Amino acid sequence: MNLSYHQLTQTISRLLKLQPGMVTTDTHLKDELGLTDWELTLLINQLERKFRVEFPEQEVQQLQTVEALVSRISL
Repeated sequence: MNLSYHQLTQTISRLLKLQPGMVTTDTHLKDELGLTDWELTLLINQLERKFRVEFPEQEVQQLQTVEALVSRISL
């Protein structure tokens, strides 16, 4: 899938109800957005449905930045 950083940052902003521009490619999902493991899992589930991709369960906790999500979705 050819996913742009802009598409993903906009989607994450909408899903987390954040102001546009708060999420960038180097945004750290836990440290900067304060996501707990549970919230990260929920976000990943929503992204899987929206972009019709699947994240292996063992990889979810390793995805720490928006850029890592784009790279994984774009595979």
